Amino acid sequence: MKNVFLILLTTLIISCNSEEVSFKEGRWEGLINTGITNLNLILDYDGNDAYLSIAEQGIIKLKVSDLTINNKIIKFSINVGQTLINFEGNRNLSSEDNKDKINGKFFQNGQIKDFSLSYIGDIPFEKPFDILKPSGDDKILYLNKDNIKLSARHRIPYKDSNKWAALIVAGSGPTDGDGNSKILNGDNNSLLRLSNALCDFGIPSIRIDKRGTGFSSDSIIKEEDQDFSVLIDDVKDWLYKLKEIYPNRKIVVMGHSQGSLVSMVASNAIGCDAFVSISATGFTIDETLKKQLNIYNKEFRDKSNFILDELKKGNLVNQVPKTLYTFFRPSVQPFLISYMKYDPIDVINKSKYPILIIQGAKDSQTSVEDANMLYNNCTNCDLTIIENMNHLLRNVDNLIEDKMTYNEDRLPISKELIENIIDFLTKIN
Repeated sequence: MKNVFLILLTTLIISCNSEEVSFKEGRWEGLINTGITNLNLILDYDGNDAYLSIAEQGIIKLKVSDLTINNKIIKFSINVGQTLINFEGNRNLSSEDNKDKINGKFFQNGQIKDFSLSYIGDIPFEKPFDILKPSGDDKILYLNKDNIKLSARHRIPYKDSNKWAALIVAGSGPTDGDGNSKILNGDNNSLLRLSNALCDFGIPSIRIDKRGTGFSSDSIIKEEDQDFSVLIDDVKDWLYKLKEIYPNRKIVVMGHSQGSLVSMVASNAIGCDAFVSISATGFTIDETLKKQLNIYNKEFRDKSNFILDELKKGNLVNQVPKTLYTFFRPSVQPFLISYMKYDPIDVINKSKYPILIIQGAKDSQTSVEDANMLYNNCTNCDLTIIENMNHLLRNVDNLIEDKMTYNEDRLPISKELIENIIDFLTKIN
């Protein structure tokens, strides 16, 4: 959620007039109070440069400038567009926890808000890039449908086990078959890595380019014309295609996040031999959004809950407050109404195939609560919780590392994820 509430602050080169306040190298963590919610603020100083992270806003290690320290007073400012933002902080050693702290105010457009930082220690070690080693090759597939051309990436293993074939379905938004989104600043390749890992075990896969993404980029539907059922119908067509290519194989469908619900509805209609649900929600989208928006203040929550309740009734809301426009702009409301008709619990109760539910405990978008909700309402399910796995299938140590995985392909996908999938399929064999 790149948006509205945030002030892009910045900072830091150190010019000290007193040894008493020499700025410590390492990591400083704190909060920004936007008036609507608190956002995590992290500042890393390596002795020469400093880097700012506000992970909830997708701001990761932004190099900063222009901070001055005079005795115990810290002042800095930044221009954001045409807006000047000023910061003033007081440095002190807390008597409660003996931590070096900064507490202060930032000033923008006549508004005054709070920020704080506390010295934590050394900057965490940044893990090296894991270079993907191909265990198969991609072939682009096309489907002609309603005068448009849909695409998918067919990953063919170098050594085929001749037992399983997989359909991989991406999550929400404009996400392509590799797991990459045009609204993010870089490629994470989460689903490419998943398909490549399956090839290590001789399993070919088709991973779908959603409409308007990848090689399906010409098949765009206007936002106001989008409907959840279109996503389901496209998955059905690709499931038929996979069965056509591999008529003598067992078929496993793997849905990630929103793709789990979409592909489970399709699998209930078309049939499959196994299903893997990864990082999926266990609640309807209106309930899920209410949970996610719960971090904001009461006024914000009350307004968003009203809109969600109206959409649940099938009513469009014409007057959307500016602070909520990103979430509930009129053009996206018809899609949300169509999405709310599908309850993951009702869908999983109708499934007739073995299901493996996998959830990462470090996932910042879905939760262990979601996984338990699905598992407790399923008669033929296994459940695996992976302690350090995040939403993009990587094992991470902290929030910055988590958010970095959305914009870069640095880390391998979770080894436990692949091990559990293979064990699950082996038992069915």
